[in-house]
Amino acid sequence: MGFKTITSIELPSDETSKATFKNILDIGSDVVETVGGAVSSGVDKMQQLGEKALEGVQIASSTPVRTMLSDVFVPSFLKGDIDESNFSPESVDILKQAAIAKGIKPGQRIKLGYEDYNKFGAELSARFVSGQNEDAQTLKEKLKNLKPADEVKMTLGEVMVEADADGNLVAVDQYDFNNWAFYGKGKQKDGKYLSYSADEFEKSGLTFFEALNDTIQNSPSDYQMVRNLAFLFGSRDYEGTERDTGRQVRLQLGKLGA
Repeated sequence: MGFKTITSIELPSDETSKATFKNILDIGSDVVETVGGAVSSGVDKMQQLGEKALEGVQIASSTPVRTMLSDVFVPSFLKGDIDESNFSPESVDILKQAAIAKGIKPGQRIKLGYEDYNKFGAELSARFVSGQNEDAQTLKEKLKNLKPADEVKMTLGEVMVEADADGNLVAVDQYDFNNWAFYGKGKQKDGKYLSYSADEFEKSGLTFFEALNDTIQNSPSDYQMVRNLAFLFGSRDYEGTERDTGRQVRLQLGKLGA
């Protein structure tokens, strides 16, 4: 059996049939327009999801977030110590230059803090977790384009730098988290979120699952959520160093005068 090729569409001759046929064409046109709009909207949403996924990859690959995620998800026996290979060469140099700026000499030991990193261009506020200064979008943008000084500031915070008798510099610390933020309670009168130290958290009466649920449901941003999760699943800083559970940090910074 052969098929007849349709080269044109002939309208019916009577008025009733014409009106019916026109309605069919109109409905077909509406369907095409609706489907076309849905496809266009779908493409736009896929593009938005792609952009969001790329942003997530950029943020997750930043040293502060990558290190936190490792603390949460990687078993302790696989983690190992944190050394200079975990950081960019530029951020390692920031630690060295900051120690020199504080006047470290062979045989001495000094502490670097947030203000020291700020002098070398750090912009992120470590008080963000408590609900001050930075909004979530600003933090995301800065994490995507992280400055070397912010890399060490947001990953290590305060750190000790030691110089041996020959002037070789090494940064030493323990990677842990000293507080958990109770975001579900909202900001307090002082503008900060209620937070518990490791010791206070154990005495608070909160169960692990209550704290986990509050973190997932109420964290203002992904970064704040990951940081709280790192406290719950990862390493904690207690008042006594004998109970601290964090990985050792040891970064070789080079030699004075080199």
